[in-house]
Amino acid sequence: MRKGLRFSWIQLIFIVLFILIYFVSKFFIDARYTDNFNFAPRIFWMYIWTLFLGAYFARDHVRSWFTPGKISVDYAYLIIAVICLILNFRPIPGYGYIVGNFAPILWTIFWNSIISAFYKDNSYEK
Repeated sequence: MRKGLRFSWIQLIFIVLFILIYFVSKFFIDARYTDNFNFAPRIFWMYIWTLFLGAYFARDHVRSWFTPGKISVDYAYLIIAVICLILNFRPIPGYGYIVGNFAPILWTIFWNSIISAFYKDNSYEK
């Protein structure tokens, strides 16, 4: 473990519970709505869940939004977000993997990148 960082069981338990809630609710949504080929609730749930998970991983950037300073943009995160969008909407099979199977992971990375791209710079001149 890196110096200065503490391992937090609470954060690990939170993430595990968050993932369990996702799979239980996904099972509920699949059982109720996908029998008539209505996949919209499942897709919307995936977007909402990955937004919350991405925001949780980028919580330090969210906290920086409420501090005084100048808003800055990190373009590297925006490039990562664009790559995730391309991979989600234009599936590229490669080496036996289908990218669509990794859609929740790609959406979590997308939302994390979008949230992390905007931050407040506290080193402004007075």
